[in-house]
Amino acid sequence: MQDGFPVHFSDGRTAGRISALLVLAPGRLEVHDGTGRLLAGWRYRDVRLQDAIRPGEPLRLSSTATPDARLTVLHPQAIDEVTRQLTAIGGSGYGMWRSLGWVVASGLAVAGVVWGLYAALPLAARPVARAIPVAWEEQLGDGMAVSALADQKICKGEDGQKALEGLLASIVTANGLERRFTLHVTADKTVNAFALPGGHIVLLSGLLNDARSPDEVAGVMAHEMAHILERHAAERLVRAAGVGLLLAWVTGDPSSLIAGAGGTLLNLSYSRGDESEADARGVSLLETAGLSTGGLSSFFLRLEEHHGKDSLVPQLLSTHPRATDRAAAHPGRDGRKPMTDAQWQSVKAMCR
Repeated sequence: MQDGFPVHFSDGRTAGRISALLVLAPGRLEVHDGTGRLLAGWRYRDVRLQDAIRPGEPLRLSSTATPDARLTVLHPQAIDEVTRQLTAIGGSGYGMWRSLGWVVASGLAVAGVVWGLYAALPLAARPVARAIPVAWEEQLGDGMAVSALADQKICKGEDGQKALEGLLASIVTANGLERRFTLHVTADKTVNAFALPGGHIVLLSGLLNDARSPDEVAGVMAHEMAHILERHAAERLVRAAGVGLLLAWVTGDPSSLIAGAGGTLLNLSYSRGDESEADARGVSLLETAGLSTGGLSSFFLRLEEHHGKDSLVPQLLSTHPRATDRAAAHPGRDGRKPMTDAQWQSVKAMCR
């Protein structure tokens, strides 16, 4: 086969992503594995940007033909050529961002545009979510966290909270992240964790009690951080709030969304593609921080084996890729301990 450019590719059907080669064929992108086998062929007119184009950063793409698949272009020359092709096409890839920005900036002045967006917004949830300014997402997320946690008992174990926040801070610092993250621990025996827009991560005490090592908690935490960084939490907000989100954005008054959307958001599941993407980004966060990466896979393997029929955990298991698939995709690497034994004991005891 002809030489290609290095890319990361996820087919959306299996967990994880693979290193592949991108070939810029006439009229389409082709993704090949190391043996030359064709993994995907995307026409340029079907290609969609998953994030804004930023100098020096990878180009993240999807295709309307296979909506759950993801392609990350790494080579500057390939990024320039793909960008040129999408710009030439206009309305499909690069132009999609420009038209969305124009629609939002115009304030949705025409009622027909509002009605059209009401029908089309679920399909455009991802690009709309990625276009939302982080500061505005944080403002919404702060209010939603208050609403979603209003009836929850917050664990007050000071030493355990400090240990978890120290772990979170070490991952943020090592990766040079500029996003703000806020950690909440609630006294709820359900084995679960979730992320809210604006950087809010919620760990339930049932998950902390079920975890057998700090590596497992670190894996879950990094996974939820990845949902926030990949704007999956914001995308769920777009799907939950609909056109009301865009109207609140234009008017600058998000208060009408905060009361109802926080609880609604918790009932919306991520796609399997989102979960696989969060797995890969979470593992990358841990590796950069020098932490072991096998905790998340071992945690889910044990859940599937021992708790698969337990009414407290199917919600967590059902929306994720199979534990055996994610363990194969991310076998785990050794690294430093995320916290001391004393800190781990304080985490285990913080909700008692």
